[in-house]
Amino acid sequence: MPASVPPASLSHSDFQQQAGTLQVKALWQIEAFEATQG
Repeated sequence: MPASVPPASLSHSDFQQQAGTLQVKALWQIEAFEATQG
């Protein structure tokens, strides 16, 4: 098994949703940073 397997207490869909939320937050932060840099 790969080391990136989520904990057993976390279902696969929950893990995907959490990862997706973090990805969206990261993209939003990048866009905001680029906007401030002009």
